[in-house]
Amino acid sequence: MNFGYSISFQLIDKGSIEFFGATSAGLNFSRYSNIFSSIQTGFVFDYSFAMILGSFILISCLVQYFFVVSMITVSFVMLLLGYFLIVSFSKDTPNGI
Repeated sequence: MNFGYSISFQLIDKGSIEFFGATSAGLNFSRYSNIFSSIQTGFVFDYSFAMILGSFILISCLVQYFFVVSMITVSFVMLLLGYFLIVSFSKDTPNGI
């Protein structure tokens, strides 16, 4: 009975609901909105710099993602090509050697 109340209810249920629930989300939203409102200056060049910086970060992440995907694709194609070359040469030699 003590385990069910002290561990299950007090530690897990009560703590997780208050940490991940509406109370914590409201406090975090209020905190982050105050930080972002203090950053805003109202000048156009600050907003344009933020948009250019965000675009640069987005493009660099996409290039890195597509580079990794293309390298995986090239490696897979090279493995398939090597497999088919080995299979084709093994059929041309006598006794499969």
